[in-house]
Amino acid sequence: PDTALATFYAANEEHDKAEEAFRKGVDADANNPLVYQSFAQWLFTRNRVAEAKEQAVKGLQTLPDSRELRTLRAKLARHLKSYEEAEAELDDLLKENPNNVDLRNELALS
Repeated sequence: PDTALATFYAANEEHDKAEEAFRKGVDADANNPLVYQSFAQWLFTRNRVAEAKEQAVKGLQTLPDSRELRTLRAKLARHLKSYEEAEAELDDLLKENPNNVDLRNELALS
């Protein structure tokens, strides 16, 4: 519920309320990787890349095999200029899904 509210606030550009709702969502449902993923994606859109990566990493602690969170972590690492980290994660993801064009494109940017 808190992430839905956070998304509503974000869509209405009420960023302080959105962040508060995301933080409440993380506190209320700390074992839900989707909460962390949503918060990380929102932080990324706010150009808060390091914080976004922290949330993605926390999400991966709850669901280590999440392709979405692993891809997001790689993208965030690239934006933080941690190219080796990004490439290693993307290489692993491509081993699992070698025909994924989006992953190949992300790797080309790293």
